[in-house]
Amino acid sequence: PEFLIERSDEYSLSTGLGLSYKHRNLFGGAQNFSISTRARANSIEEISYYGAFSRGLQEPTLFGKADIQSQLVFPYFLNNKTSASITLSAEAEKQNEYDLTTLRAKLGFITKLSTFTLGITEFNIERVDPFYKKEGVSGIRVEDSTKQFNFIESYTLQRDKTNNLFSPTSGFFHSGTIEEGGIISKIADGFGLPYSEYYKFSILAKHYFTSEYTQTQVFAVKFKSGIAQLYNPKNATPVPLPRRFFAGGSSSVREWKDKQLSALPSSIIGGNFAFEGSFESRTQL
Repeated sequence: PEFLIERSDEYSLSTGLGLSYKHRNLFGGAQNFSISTRARANSIEEISYYGAFSRGLQEPTLFGKADIQSQLVFPYFLNNKTSASITLSAEAEKQNEYDLTTLRAKLGFITKLSTFTLGITEFNIERVDPFYKKEGVSGIRVEDSTKQFNFIESYTLQRDKTNNLFSPTSGFFHSGTIEEGGIISKIADGFGLPYSEYYKFSILAKHYFTSEYTQTQVFAVKFKSGIAQLYNPKNATPVPLPRRFFAGGSSSVREWKDKQLSALPSSIIGGNFAFEGSFESRTQL
């Protein structure tokens, strides 16, 4: 069991509950099986608890996210340098501006190419059902609320030479990803639902430096960029919402509200281009 508390932004607090189960030797060959579920409520200080108990998810002050995920990992697939995983997940998100339901099945392979370099291949089957509340979002198009069924393939090349996985003080981390959605979807005709035909490129670079005078002062530089583009002019179905670029939040530009940093009229619908960087001075206590 787990109890979740996090700050969504400067003024809002989120809390939730989680439960997980793990089996580290499912078939006797070190296969790892896990299943977990989480539920989180945002801005708990603004929730009408009477309305939440009486009206449930229909309560207009209740926003949050719930998900369930199961995963089976084969640490040795074909050889001792490649692992494979099968992941099934379902997510339901309710925000002030939109509702989003996502069903996803993923087959992934991680290959150790050298001491510090990994190649990651993923095949995703993804169904997304976004619904934008027009009174809360400006500049949205009709197709932005279209249900989609996509087959998405991606390959990531990742090089990690940091000295610590969780709190690095020196070294660097580089990754680049190529992603495509549409080729397999077109063959399957999206199982009767619209599908997007797009390609996406993204890169991420992080560098860490420690002062020669003190090991407690760490300088961190991060750069992230990417582009996602539709390639079939006859298919106007947009890039799926979970695959677009967003900025702001703890994993992006800190102290900026999650997904709210954008040059677009409405940042919550995401964008097809991203370019961001940051420089931080960290003091270890």
